[in-house]
Amino acid sequence: MTNKDIVDSHIDLIAKCCDYQFSKTKNQLDRQNKEDFKNDLYLILLDYDNVKLNDALSKGEGTLNALITRIIQTQVYSKTSNYYRKYKRNIMKADDITNLIKEEEEEDNDRRGIPDPDNE
Repeated sequence: MTNKDIVDSHIDLIAKCCDYQFSKTKNQLDRQNKEDFKNDLYLILLDYDNVKLNDALSKGEGTLNALITRIIQTQVYSKTSNYYRKYKRNIMKADDITNLIKEEEEEDNDRRGIPDPDNE
C-alpha cells in the first residue's frame, strides 16, 4: 500500500492517537496546537518510509498505533523536532519578551513611585 492509502484507511486511528497523546499533556500550548499538529502528523506519515509503514501495518493495528505514538511523542517532546521549531520555540521566545517587558515596566513604575496593581 502507498503511504496515502495507509493514512486514508487509518485516519480515525491516527486522530485517536493524536487526541489521546495531547489529552495527557499539561502544556496548554500543545493543546492549542493539536489540530495543526494533527495535520503535520498526516504529512509526516505521508513522507515516512513506505517499507517501515507497511511493515508496521502488516504486524497489526497495535504496531501501527505504537509507531504513530512514537512519532507524536518525538515531535512534541524533542527540542530538535519540526514541531518544536515551528510552534514552541517562537512562542517561548515571545513569552520571554513579554516577561522582560513586564519586568521593565515594574522597575520603571517603582522608580516613579507607582504602586503595582497586582500587589494591592
